[in-house]
Amino acid sequence: MTLSVPDCAEMNRIRMSNHRKMSLGSAPLIANGRPSPPPRRTSLAESIRTLAFTARRNSSPLYRKSTKKLKKSRLVGKNGICNVYNTNVPKKDRQYLRDIFTTMIDVKWRWMLMLFASAFVLSWSIFGTTYYLIALVHGDLSLPTPVNHTACVMNLDSVYSSFLFAVETHHTIGYGHRYITTECYLAGAIVCLQAICALLLQSFMVGIVFAKMARPKKRAETIIFSDKAVICLRDGQLCFLCRVGDMRNTHLVEAHVRLQFITDRETNEGEIEPLHQFEMKVGPSIADDDRLFLVWPTTLCHVIDSRSPLYNYNQQTLMSAQFEIIVLLEGIVESTGMTAQAKTSYLPSEVLWGHRFRKLVTYQRSNGSYQIDYDLFHSTYPVRTPAMSPAEFYSSKPNLKDYYCHDSHEHKLEDNRSSDSTPLPSPSPYSYPSTPLNHFQSSSNSPVFSNNHSKFNTEAVTCEAGMLCPPTIVVQCPSTCASPNHMRRTRNQMDKSRTSSSCDLTRPSTALSDLEEECSDSGSPTKCQSPPVVPIHIEIVSET
Repeated sequence: MTLSVPDCAEMNRIRMSNHRKMSLGSAPLIANGRPSPPPRRTSLAESIRTLAFTARRNSSPLYRKSTKKLKKSRLVGKNGICNVYNTNVPKKDRQYLRDIFTTMIDVKWRWMLMLFASAFVLSWSIFGTTYYLIALVHGDLSLPTPVNHTACVMNLDSVYSSFLFAVETHHTIGYGHRYITTECYLAGAIVCLQAICALLLQSFMVGIVFAKMARPKKRAETIIFSDKAVICLRDGQLCFLCRVGDMRNTHLVEAHVRLQFITDRETNEGEIEPLHQFEMKVGPSIADDDRLFLVWPTTLCHVIDSRSPLYNYNQQTLMSAQFEIIVLLEGIVESTGMTAQAKTSYLPSEVLWGHRFRKLVTYQRSNGSYQIDYDLFHSTYPVRTPAMSPAEFYSSKPNLKDYYCHDSHEHKLEDNRSSDSTPLPSPSPYSYPSTPLNHFQSSSNSPVFSNNHSKFNTEAVTCEAGMLCPPTIVVQCPSTCASPNHMRRTRNQMDKSRTSSSCDLTRPSTALSDLEEECSDSGSPTKCQSPPVVPIHIEIVSET
């Protein structure tokens, strides 16, 4: 059986009929003095059509929350606001009133200004009423005024005039037509009391307003964090990275950062500890130093080692994990000397596995400054990163050269944005060559040098973790060197007589200084009689 929805005309007729039945009850309708015909019985199909139309007309779209998994709210928002509310606190109002100064600083500005104005109006009203009662008791308001009668306050004849006298006394505007006399000692005492209360009230209210204006709560608005965090390889270790920057020219002094890993923890006895805090070591590099020099945007680095709470997470389990990483940045405001704090947090869905942050700094040789492009502050790009957990990655001992990805395209992007090129980055101070400098000796047993002892074998030099090593200076010191000043004099003579094909050293090398100390005698140096000028062969070898 097919059900059809009735048209609008039929439904209007049915609705009007039902309305009449509701208004008149069960009494039959009278038309022209004759009883109305008995009501027509409705069929089952018509009743079903009516119910279907009514349900369709009164229906509204429902939110199907049951079919979707509700997203868990975060503890700290991206703007730093904490999603924590206190309920059922005993004697909460009394505790807030005991700390009235902090309570008034924390309220909103509209309530603060309203309270500021109400405090002064209340003070004027109380003392104005007091002056009016004194005048009423003393008989200053009686008409006609008795002869030889001196009022406590001259020309105070109404409530409004007493209110104005209280305002003049409170703010020391100066008495004019109304002034106090020496007739009443009580009025003089009230004037002194009002002066003291006015001084205390003004000091209290001005102090609250100044403290509310000077607090560095809004200083955190100019400190920005990256929308996403990344996990990638850095110096052979998996690291958790996020970026922070300060847009103001007045920077934070003694800035330091902390990372808190928030998740539920189960103890050995089976107790569930909600929102347990794990401290994560963080710094601007792989070194555990939380102090920052926040003049330009800095990438915060947390090394994921065996002590890290991210040690057992891989790329797949990270997406289904339940935790929150809170970043806290604190520092002293340079202009006010007060401590400011900025907060943000990252959920597992906001951590990108196998990404790097794009570079922001471009060197402008035209004006000698460094330009920071904040359009790329949140930008990342994918790199080769192992999908396994750090625990599995460190135990497998992989070849790090398989994950080497030089960001040369990043420098090209910077070169396109600037008329001059970006300076090449210096070698990392945390990676050193695997072969020490004193092992590079010209001997037949050393694989570094070839058989003729005149060329350097670059294939025999290896670097740790596949990283770029700093240039190595190899010097063959002659056996006639008997004075520590010999090589210095020889180097000066070479600078004077060098040709266009010779190597130009712009500053003394630390390697040369070390070799000078090794070549010197253990005793006091003796002067060499006309030492022969022997050219020193300096060969600089860098990894290509």
